[in-house]
Amino acid sequence: NPTPSAERLKLQLSLLMETPLRGKGNETKRNVTGGRHAIMTRHSAGLAALVLVIITLLTTFAARPASGTPSLVDTLNKIVKQYLPKINDALHSDVPASVGQCADGAPKPCTCINDACGSLYFLHKHWAYKVDAAWIGGLNTAELTLTNFTAPAPGTLRLTLGGHFAQLPLWLYIGECFTFDDCSKLWENDHACCGANKKFSVSADFACSDSWPYLTAAKVHAVQLDKLEITESIGSLHINLEDITNTVSKQVGEVMSEYLTTKKFIPHNNTTVSLLDYANDMAAGVTGKAPIPCP
Repeated sequence: NPTPSAERLKLQLSLLMETPLRGKGNETKRNVTGGRHAIMTRHSAGLAALVLVIITLLTTFAARPASGTPSLVDTLNKIVKQYLPKINDALHSDVPASVGQCADGAPKPCTCINDACGSLYFLHKHWAYKVDAAWIGGLNTAELTLTNFTAPAPGTLRLTLGGHFAQLPLWLYIGECFTFDDCSKLWENDHACCGANKKFSVSADFACSDSWPYLTAAKVHAVQLDKLEITESIGSLHINLEDITNTVSKQVGEVMSEYLTTKKFIPHNNTTVSLLDYANDMAAGVTGKAPIPCP
């Protein structure tokens, strides 16, 4: 026999509350109010409480996925892990080799960070010093090694991507300025900053739904990059080197965040799609676009 529905059990509960059960061991008490008779028994009240417990349990478990059905988090984690090599290949092909002042000998392809296609960082303190961080390279050496979906809050999934840059060379000019603000180059190269094997992580939050498409509305949550350090000596110049490296680090993070959220870079079905759209399409291949509970 099929399991009784919650509505049927509610109806049975209603009948139990209205109909006395007579028999040995039952004690009946009648109260008359306004011409209406209320009949209550300890036996029927006990059964009513039992049925109420059953209804509560059915309601609780009905909302849970069937045993053996993978969750949305598990499904997406399996997909991203499976297709990580393809995502890395797409990154290597699409991420620019450098960003910043592209006309100043930067590795190609290069992407400007502003309309003027200016330097990543420029500061000229008159009669003191001049700093010009023109571009940073090596962005296309990014390699993803970690992907993880989690559910930090109801209706939200968070994707964290972790990896490293094989190298991040920064073209940096440091000059000392003298009387009449005439500046002389102290040094200028691409090896004073920022080193090799720099680890990074980028995480973004997505609104999730029980129905397909499961993920929408990407928003960057956090960006982390290993500390960048300038190793070349600046002599007696009073330059805040962290201002330079923090600015450069932020701009590198912005590039990677775009690829996690909105950038269309993954070849798929004769076009290019974002990581969000790719995850949705691959999940549809697993679920057939059937509803799957969002945490």
